[in-house]
Amino acid sequence: MRSLIITAIALALASPAGFAAQIYKWVDSQGVTHFDAQPPAGQNSTEVDTARPVAAPPAAPIKAPDAAQGKADQRTINQQVRQQVQDQESQIAQFCDT
Repeated sequence: MRSLIITAIALALASPAGFAAQIYKWVDSQGVTHFDAQPPAGQNSTEVDTARPVAAPPAAPIKAPDAAQGKADQRTINQQVRQQVQDQESQIAQFCDT
């Protein structure tokens, strides 16, 4: 049991974060962004901080739909569908008469 705990601690200390290499970022003359472990000769480059995780952008708040507006929209849609059905029925009736 003791050897298991010691092994777990040793593995935790040897995590990949301890082996992270420095990364450099630069933009070439054509505007293409490059990332590499070694800085380019004769060009300005910036070091990328690999120890700090990138934070996710904040989520946009979800707005609850307005119930009254939703009912009004549904009534309008229902009226449009009823009108379309009436128009189709009148066209069918007119077709049958001819």
